[in-house]
Amino acid sequence: MDTKTIESLQEHIHKTHRMFQKAVEELNEEQLCWLPSALAPPVRWHLWHVARCVDFAATTFTLSVGASNAEAKSHQIWYRENLKAAWGLTSEQMGHRELGTRLENAVAVGIP
Repeated sequence: MDTKTIESLQEHIHKTHRMFQKAVEELNEEQLCWLPSALAPPVRWHLWHVARCVDFAATTFTLSVGASNAEAKSHQIWYRENLKAAWGLTSEQMGHRELGTRLENAVAVGIP
């Protein structure tokens, strides 16, 4: 991937991050944990999920194509800070690429 494309993607990620921050900056704990339905996870989970996907994508975009899976993981905050273990989660709960796609709402509410 060429430098111009990577820079464009990085700017888009930063812009989206700022929009998310602005949209949720005034939400309180109750609002962040609110479950709109039995099938929809809380706002907090969606915020974490977007951040986790960005963590994954940013690493994917910025590392060379030849990078090993271990090297890619070492650059992700999720793996580098061992957040899955710190939060008491399992790989099975986290789903594909540990992006949180299999978390149940009861667990998702507890995401810090």
